[in-house]
Amino acid sequence: MSGPISRDKSDSRGPPARTPSVGDSITQRKSVSRPQSGSTQRRRSSGGSRTSAGGTETGEDHVFEQQSPVHDPDKEYDTDLEIEENEKTFDRSWEEIYTEACKRYNVVPASYFLRNMRKETLIMRHHGLGPKGAQAIAVALVTNTMITKLDISDNHIEDMGFLAIAEMLKENFYILDLALADNPIGELGVTAMGEILKTNPSLVSVSLSGCELDDSMATILGDAIEKMQKVENLDLSHNKLGDKSADAIAKGISESMSLKSLDISWNNFRSKGIATIAKGIKQAYSMTKVNLSWNGVENEGALQLADAIKSTDILKELDLTNTRLNTEAAVNLAKGLATNETLLVLKVGKNPMESAGCFGIITPLIANANSKIQKIHFDDILVNQDFDEQFAKVREVHPDLEVVTGGHEGERKKRVPKNLQHPLLKIKNFIDEKEIKLIDFFQQVDKNNSMTINKEEFRNGLTEMGIVLTDEEIATVIAVLDRDMSGTINYGDFADFVDTLEPDSSHDLVKTRIMHFIRLQDKRAQERAEAQENETDP
Repeated sequence: MSGPISRDKSDSRGPPARTPSVGDSITQRKSVSRPQSGSTQRRRSSGGSRTSAGGTETGEDHVFEQQSPVHDPDKEYDTDLEIEENEKTFDRSWEEIYTEACKRYNVVPASYFLRNMRKETLIMRHHGLGPKGAQAIAVALVTNTMITKLDISDNHIEDMGFLAIAEMLKENFYILDLALADNPIGELGVTAMGEILKTNPSLVSVSLSGCELDDSMATILGDAIEKMQKVENLDLSHNKLGDKSADAIAKGISESMSLKSLDISWNNFRSKGIATIAKGIKQAYSMTKVNLSWNGVENEGALQLADAIKSTDILKELDLTNTRLNTEAAVNLAKGLATNETLLVLKVGKNPMESAGCFGIITPLIANANSKIQKIHFDDILVNQDFDEQFAKVREVHPDLEVVTGGHEGERKKRVPKNLQHPLLKIKNFIDEKEIKLIDFFQQVDKNNSMTINKEEFRNGLTEMGIVLTDEEIATVIAVLDRDMSGTINYGDFADFVDTLEPDSSHDLVKTRIMHFIRLQDKRAQERAEAQENETDP
């Protein structure tokens, strides 16, 4: 046999870690026992020619010999310290895995990821990763056991990035909170993520907000919601889901055994879609929090939500902010509060219900001593003396109840400057001052001459003309003029509303005209719906 073989210090760690690809199984860690003194480690294989560090080959059978260490009783047994050292050595390869993956996908390694891949929370929003950057990170995360919260929102990772993340999550069961918001997604990406929602046993919170989800993906989403293993919090806000998605989502809600919080705010649901979703809420097993804000609940949706509130014994928070609840809808919604004993927080601010609607919502609480309601939000809604007196009666039954309002009508009149204008009056004044026609103004904003403008076109057009509006003011204009919730403003609605305004600065007059216009539009919409129903009747 040959003499002692010199070995590199690195050989004591074994061969360098292989860079796994997305989908590789996580190799289970094994502690390597130290050879006992006086023994020889051997391995035989037949045929071929093979060489290994720390050994020699002989004839057809190859014997790999390792020199026996000097006898030391203290080293005959593995210790906890040795296991810890082995694990640390294994962990060092995470950086190597990532840099090798970056070479494979031809992307520059993200230094932020390298610095933070050993922390529990990794937030990499707006880093411009792209699909390949996301793939490289996914490879590195396959074996990562440190990160429990991952946020790679707004990185334009596309379907290939979503597929890579989904493959990684088939192996990584340490991530609990996953945010992929503001990354446009296609059918392939939705399908892959849907399977992960159904099969991953560790994910608790998932955000797909602003991912351009639309009605064509509803069946996949509904099935995923229904069969989710452990996901408790699901954020689907700021997408393009509409009434055609309602059936699938309602079915998922009613069957899910894990879902506790659902956010579908800022979508395209209208009253019929919300009414359908309300039926799912009514039958839900575990859902305690629902956010439907910035959709079109209106009266039909309010009636079904009232029925759901009556029937549920688990719902604790409901957000209906800016959902076009007028006074009648508010009174209908309040019927659910007459018997509910679980709801803690109700948000109905920024709705055209006026003080009378607020009065109607709190009134049933006087007779329901078992209600556990703690807080009601009437943000941006002015209340009057009648509301104050009724709320005093409610407080006698529910002394801990807190309400948030937009202020008192009398106080607001004193505080509001006379020159406070609705944003549409600013536009009206600009048109009058420049002596231009409405159609000419609209066409300057409408770059593609489609006679409709979206939010970005509206914002950019106003900026080019020197009209300065805040984000809140732009949102107000959109909310008033986008009556069909299509995400666009058409010239007809714009002209009809602006023509009703005059260049005066009375805030109360503006408010009155806006409310009148909204009621008029609601009435016309109802008339059109009734006419369509009459046409379809035999």
